[in-house]
Amino acid sequence: MIDVKDISGNVLLVTTPNGGCKRKFTLQKEDYILLKFSLENPIYFKLGSYVECDLGLFEVCDLQSPTFNTDNAGYDYELRLDAYYWKWKNKIFKYTPEVAGQEASWNLTAPLDVHVGIVLRNLKALGYKYKGRDFEFSIDSSVENKSLLMSYDNINILDALFSMGAKDKWSCDVWITENIIHFGRCEFE
Repeated sequence: MIDVKDISGNVLLVTTPNGGCKRKFTLQKEDYILLKFSLENPIYFKLGSYVECDLGLFEVCDLQSPTFNTDNAGYDYELRLDAYYWKWKNKIFKYTPEVAGQEASWNLTAPLDVHVGIVLRNLKALGYKYKGRDFEFSIDSSVENKSLLMSYDNINILDALFSMGAKDKWSCDVWITENIIHFGRCEFE
């Protein structure tokens, strides 16, 4: 059974995963679960509604609506819940997120840890935590923490983070587990 809860933790729906439900993870591209179900009366899942299951913590990051089923006068859902960090795509990456002069277009030549430190400051300024814990980062020894020029032009936090791992930058994988942002080689058994 899966409980879909609102941002306050109140259960909106209890459903059983069935045919058509899936989990999709593509490194630095997508990380979501899709729940398929039907209801007699519609429920509108607001941004921040979430599911916590064996696969992790997933949230509604984009508004979604059910499809009216003319055969049974019910509502069919394909509810997409993205990994909790996917909501960072809705926030602009700023150089000084803590103060009023919030520049969204800027350049910086610095090591990777400095760039990621700015990501952490953005997350902290937005109040984003994972189960009450601040986000941290881990740079694997296979990644050279050298100074490179990065240009950010009104980019969202998630895209900024993934661009740091690009082949012409630090050339590594970027992924998130719980409250840790990892840079290195993402290898699963």
